[in-house]
Amino acid sequence: MIIKPNIAILYFSRSERVEASNKDWGKLTNRFQKNQIAKILSRRTKKVLKSLPIPVFHFDESLQIGDTFGERLANAYQTLFDQGFQGVISVGNDCVELHKVDWTTVIGDLQEGFSSIGPDYRNGCYLIGCTKDQFDRNIFAKLSWQTEALIDELKNVFIEALLLPQLADLNERSDLKYLLKLKCQNIKISMLLISIFNNTIADKITSHFKVIVQLGLPSQRALRAPPSF
Repeated sequence: MIIKPNIAILYFSRSERVEASNKDWGKLTNRFQKNQIAKILSRRTKKVLKSLPIPVFHFDESLQIGDTFGERLANAYQTLFDQGFQGVISVGNDCVELHKVDWTTVIGDLQEGFSSIGPDYRNGCYLIGCTKDQFDRNIFAKLSWQTEALIDELKNVFIEALLLPQLADLNERSDLKYLLKLKCQNIKISMLLISIFNNTIADKITSHFKVIVQLGLPSQRALRAPPSF
């Protein structure tokens, strides 16, 4: 496939430090673990994007303009369209399966004038490919971003969009559990997830013993299995 120089990637995410401090990956996820998650996600995303044959523009909090998420994302799209690009593909940094995207198809369809939508498992999305002709900043900014209504709204805006396979992203603690079930092949992510949930088990065991001591219950109760999580 011949890549025209009019397609760009919009890497829309906060810096690793700010991402770690803002994401809610669970109360039992400590600061070190949050920083590690943010670092792994960011570097994995950048590695995938670096391998693509089109330019990548990273809009972190220092370049994002607007009061809401929708306004900031819409303004970032508009900035790239104003620079002359005819198609823009936006991604965040929380999709751990971004390497599974069929980029040749996404880029090729965008060059032919067709948008793309990549849904996650919570009716959000990990990728949006949009042409300049189909983009309306006001409509785009007012979509129900970061809600379960987003995918249906995007389908209504981009009627003939290519719908990509669902992929896992990492926004909440429940996503951590889902990712662990996937048996992620990345050793760093796997070990980090194991350490997080081992901490969870340890905390519950500790709480279990505290209750025993406070209530004066027989010590043999402590020999029972720890509570499930």
